[in-house]
Amino acid sequence: MEVDYRWTSRVPMFGPFHWSIVVFFPLLFATRMSKWTLIALALYAVFLILAQRKKFGPIEYLGYLWIRFVYGFKWEVRS
Repeated sequence: MEVDYRWTSRVPMFGPFHWSIVVFFPLLFATRMSKWTLIALALYAVFLILAQRKKFGPIEYLGYLWIRFVYGFKWEVRS
């Protein structure tokens, strides 16, 4: 019996990467393997690897980077 991913806490994966990397495959065909699309794919793959090392998803990691570099690790709370 296979459990649907929506009923588990695991994120769907495409190999070792987050499922969002699948978006690049239609782009590769639409742009006829443009070098810029390949560069963007490589950069996104590196971003996903860095996010996975911190045990964050891509959106969580963007929030983390925003707090780290824009706010300087100052977590604003209500006064």
